Amino acid sequence: MDSWPVAERARTIESVGRKKQKFAVRGFPEVDVGAGGPNVVTLVERDGRFEWTSLLKNDSQVNRLRPSKTTTIFPATRPPPDLPVKSTILQSAERGENFIRTYLPDVDVPAELIRDELSQDAKITEGFKRFNPYMGNLLHPIVVHEQAFLAFPMGELNSDLNISPLHDSGDEITFKPSAHPIRTFDTPIQQIVTTVPGTQTAYLAVRTFGETSFIGVDATRSTPYLSEVAALSHQDTGGRAVVDVVLSETPFSSLVVNDFGSVYRCSIADGDKIVDLIHPAAEAKGEVQQISFWRLARGTEGTNYLLASEHSLSQIDTRTNESIELFSLTGTGVVTSVENQGADNIVKLCNTNQLVWIDARFARRPLLAYKHGRQHDRYLEARTSPSLSCKVPS
Repeated sequence: MDSWPVAERARTIESVGRKKQKFAVRGFPEVDVGAGGPNVVTLVERDGRFEWTSLLKNDSQVNRLRPSKTTTIFPATRPPPDLPVKSTILQSAERGENFIRTYLPDVDVPAELIRDELSQDAKITEGFKRFNPYMGNLLHPIVVHEQAFLAFPMGELNSDLNISPLHDSGDEITFKPSAHPIRTFDTPIQQIVTTVPGTQTAYLAVRTFGETSFIGVDATRSTPYLSEVAALSHQDTGGRAVVDVVLSETPFSSLVVNDFGSVYRCSIADGDKIVDLIHPAAEAKGEVQQISFWRLARGTEGTNYLLASEHSLSQIDTRTNESIELFSLTGTGVVTSVENQGADNIVKLCNTNQLVWIDARFARRPLLAYKHGRQHDRYLEARTSPSLSCKVPS
């Protein structure tokens, strides 16, 4: 049929206007809604003729198709696009006020307080669209037992962890992604970090909105087997969210920094998790600190590490907690990334204007300062290849 079924019963309606008149109409679409939902219709043969009948009616001559339980045959692999918010803050505040009055009549919340909270939330959301300091690297290789895998988040909420193999055939490397995740977390994944390639056992740190999980990866099977070693919650880091994680060769001495700039060391001893505050935030020292961007990097000997904020880079000794400022920025530029320090004792960092190499022993004079010419991008990162002597922004 190339037309929607219509009802030929006459229906009387009133015209809209100053002079209301009643007149009959025919041929209106059969789209009435019944008690069970939309009125779905079908053709049924009776006495040699076909007629329209509703599936909602109790008609024994109609063969109904009853749906069974749905089964997902191919899961979603990416989050849906964000839909623009069409309502204003005032409209949202009115809806919230009506909700509270309807379902919580004993709770008295001023309308001005609801508007202020929604305005603050809208301002934070708009700032996260430009730059989210809590978002880290979401794509990381895992190399263990001469096997290579790629770890990345997937799913509609970005809370599913996928670990898919990389096959080296000699002439080329083939990536064979799997459509099914190996593990699902309660909240979206914000960062994935793995141990240095070449170690006997690979460890994985997955930072989500709710907690940071340290996971061991067993690659001796065809499908990697994950075993959780420890989990770090917000209560372990001063009630603040973690913004960056650094792993050593094993997770037994991992470093994390929260959005206040406090650095914690997470250790595992006899199966028990031990969390120590090794560098308090500047606010705890009596200074005003409103920066939420912090990045960590490993030092040279395991006794020091690098801590970067928006406009400075410091080297901190874990034994004495002494801090030495290696680099500072003035003007409009901000630090975007810092690499782990290698045996060459060179600190390599990137900001929105330059790539900078610094010898930690002579920090006053940089070894290299190169203007990369990229647009202002706070997500800009630089990584040094061992076989190259220059940096390539990514």
